[in-house]
Amino acid sequence: TAVNQSTSTLTATDGILEIFAPASATRNMRIYERAIPSTPYTLEAAFTLLNKRDNYMEAGIGVKDTGNGKSVAIRIDEDNTVDANQNLVVATTKYTNATTVSANYTQLNLVQSGMLWLRITDNGTNLAFYYSTTGVAWRQIGSAVSRTDFLTSPTNVFVFLGPLMNEVAYMHVIHWKAE
Repeated sequence: TAVNQSTSTLTATDGILEIFAPASATRNMRIYERAIPSTPYTLEAAFTLLNKRDNYMEAGIGVKDTGNGKSVAIRIDEDNTVDANQNLVVATTKYTNATTVSANYTQLNLVQSGMLWLRITDNGTNLAFYYSTTGVAWRQIGSAVSRTDFLTSPTNVFVFLGPLMNEVAYMHVIHWKAE
């Protein structure tokens, strides 16, 4: 199910999801969601950002409470403030809705290009967030947080792409599972 779609598109070809999001002057998550699996579960995705520039896009996976629109996500975000190589930031973030960040739990700067894997685990009590450059060896970001720390009743999981700074955003989701 698409949320806050506007003119963004999701195309599935040979198992790869290509997501396009139109330019937006402000944060504007384009969300593709589905029902949350029974706990315990793992949500996992591998992303390739296609138009990497200076602070122009964010992408990630998350858990959402459809009753109030709040969500918790692990996201990648471009950051050219680290150095001229336009590195990535991996952050765990609380969103009040599709356009508003409440706060970050944790943020980590990476010297990374190419594909990045993100994972959320939910054991019924806590959410834990991980990233990987291989999809095999995982590093936890911050500490696990209560699944109801910010959410009342998590109902959906999602993948999202968010354009920033009046630039369009493209990405490929090479791998996406929730089980």
